Amino acid sequence: MSVGEIAAAEIEGISGQGDSDVTVATPPLAAVPGVSFVVAKSKQASFNDYGLKWELSNKTGFFSPFTYQSA
Repeated sequence: MSVGEIAAAEIEGISGQGDSDVTVATPPLAAVPGVSFVVAKSKQASFNDYGLKWELSNKTGFFSPFTYQSA
């Protein structure tokens, strides 16, 4: 994902046994309880706007399926 020169992000799942993604199933203390997520590493993660400059590349991350929809 990229937003012009402001932000960029790329994340990659960590391979486990048999080259399948390492997942955490139904974590009790997650951002979305009851939704499993894939353990990952950020290949690139940066933000530079509003006087803030963050560089978070090569850090631990996670991702899960999601859908945006209006109410």
